Amino acid sequence: PPAVNGDVNNNTDFSVTQTPSSFSMTVRQPDGTVCSYFGSYTQTGRLGRSQGNFNCPSGEQGTYDAVEIEANIQGFLGRYTATSNYCDNTGRFAAMRK
Repeated sequence: PPAVNGDVNNNTDFSVTQTPSSFSMTVRQPDGTVCSYFGSYTQTGRLGRSQGNFNCPSGEQGTYDAVEIEANIQGFLGRYTATSNYCDNTGRFAAMRK
């Protein structure tokens, strides 16, 4: 719906687990909803890529493609696209370590 188009900035908690070939992440939204992402992981130089599926308790589910993932001691960032049974998303993400 047009009401949810545009920029969104949230304080969101991420929990990420990554191995040389797999990636999983939970994302706690400001309203307390926790969505789970899981998929493959590949790395070229200092940048990574993850492709896979996600699901949320609301029933939203779909696929994602996160690219240019860069992690360091301060946090991680990248770009993503996601397609679900509710909507399509394209954007950037950034997270600081606690």
